[in-house]
Amino acid sequence: MGVKVAITGRPGIGKTTIFGKVVEMLRASGARVDGFMCPEVRVHGRRIGFDILDLVTGDRVPLSRLCTLAGGHAIVGRVGRYCVFQDAGSFGCRVLRRALGAADIVGVDEVGPMELMVRELRNCIYEVLENNNVNALLVVHRRVVRDLTKRFGRDLKVFWVDESNRNTLPNIIYNILTDMVNAGNQSV
Repeated sequence: MGVKVAITGRPGIGKTTIFGKVVEMLRASGARVDGFMCPEVRVHGRRIGFDILDLVTGDRVPLSRLCTLAGGHAIVGRVGRYCVFQDAGSFGCRVLRRALGAADIVGVDEVGPMELMVRELRNCIYEVLENNNVNALLVVHRRVVRDLTKRFGRDLKVFWVDESNRNTLPNIIYNILTDMVNAGNQSV
């Protein structure tokens, strides 16, 4: 039985920093971590959108751009000033399916309104969450954490990041995930 760990909290509190530290610690211990991140794309210090970045290969595709810069992409919707692209779904799903087949831990940073707007990507994220045998580490946008908790509540361990715990959470989450990976390796 796998465990799903979700990191959430207000913007800028350190969710992605914690995700990165945990991934680094897991890899240093020999765990296979695969999945994706959705980093900001900045030009001249100004955020213009987000990409999906493959944690293993470093390949990336646009997830969204300012709608004024979205020409040439199939758009599935808007989140604020950003247009969200259909093409992100097939790329993200390809990464997650590879991770489901080979990783000890599937990592997703982030699960938020943009990622869930792309039907194909949403379905693949839900596939990760529904799979009882998968260990996963996710950064979940605070606007969707309640819906995910309702849907996957008993299988989703949610950590709210704040100033008082953001320095200790990487070790706590690392221990939870390594315990599950080690338990899975012993049962093989």
